[in-house]
This record gives sequence, structure tokens and C-alpha cells, in this order.
Amino acid sequence: MNVITGSISAKDVEISFNRNDITLKSNGKISMVIRDIYFAAFERVSPKLKTCELVLVNSDNRPVIITILQKLLPQITALLQCPIINIGQDPENWSRLSSVARKNDWQKKDWLHVFSDDEEESSSEEWLPGNESSEDEDEFLMDNESDSE
Repeated sequence: MNVITGSISAKDVEISFNRNDITLKSNGKISMVIRDIYFAAFERVSPKLKTCELVLVNSDNRPVIITILQKLLPQITALLQCPIINIGQDPENWSRLSSVARKNDWQKKDWLHVFSDDEEESSSEEWLPGNESSEDEDEFLMDNESDSE
């Protein structure tokens, strides 16, 4: 088991990695055990900053956000036994995502779909201005023409 330090809010924590479980200790006492991790995400990764955030999401659909030193990224990625997502410099709105996830009982595949770069979903036809009308719209316009001449 490997231990890394970080912080959650203003609390310092020790992060212990053991397969797909992560234990967080604060002041030597276990404060949280995160089991069955769906994925880990890194955000606020920038050469201008010394720290970034490690976000852990599991079946509770309540992301745990841990601030860590960026220099620990290679060590942490080697220890994680789950999919890893690079969010980039801008942080996600985890409270909103979590709320939607809990409301809709998201599973791992749902979370991963949100962060996928799947281009299969985009239409093969490019949208062009002026190509918006459909038969239903044409019928609506014809039915609602006024005879005010």
C-alpha cells in the first residue's frame, strides 16, 4: 500500500491506495474509504500551478475532490486501478454533475459517457443555416397563415 499526502478543503489527508480502494486518513484516523471507484479525474493541471485536483467518483455518485501536488501525478496514475480522465485546466461543476447522477442513478458507463470524446453521436450531415424547416414546420406555417388582406 502506497501513501500520498493531499488536502480536502482545509484538512490534510493521507491517501492510501490498495487495488480499487482508497483510504483517506486525517490526523491518523480513517475519515473515508472509497471503494469500487468508477474513475479518477485530474483537473486544474497547469505548469503555472504547484497543485491540482484529484477527483474520485464511485457508486455513491458523490465526487471526492483532493488537492495534491502536481509532481505526484506520475506516482498516483501508476497506483490507480481505474480509468483516468484528464479534465484540463478548468474544473468541472462536480456538485451539479453529482446531483444529476444521484437523481438518475448513474452507473460507471454513464459517468464515462459524459467525459468521452465520442464523435459517433454527432450527425454525419453538417448543419447549415436555412436548412431548418421540416414538413411539420411547413404544415404549421400553412395552417396559421392569416387572410388579412
